[in-house]
Amino acid sequence: MVQACKIPRNHSRLVEYICRKHEKLYAQYLPLVLAEKEYLSFSQIKELQDQVQQLQQTIAWMESSKFWRLRQLLKQIFR
Repeated sequence: MVQACKIPRNHSRLVEYICRKHEKLYAQYLPLVLAEKEYLSFSQIKELQDQVQQLQQTIAWMESSKFWRLRQLLKQIFR
């Protein structure tokens, strides 16, 4: 039973059931939960954007290095 509840679709239905059963209790916390979820979503998006930017900078640095240009030249010569 517990393992079945860990399946995402089943877990979703379980949470929905519990929330409906205790609707008044959960309703008072809904604004706080939504605000926290929004914050987490935006934080993760920002973190991902920062990682993409850092990766792009690393790629640009790598492609501008002498070693990279030499490697590309040697690849063309020895094809």
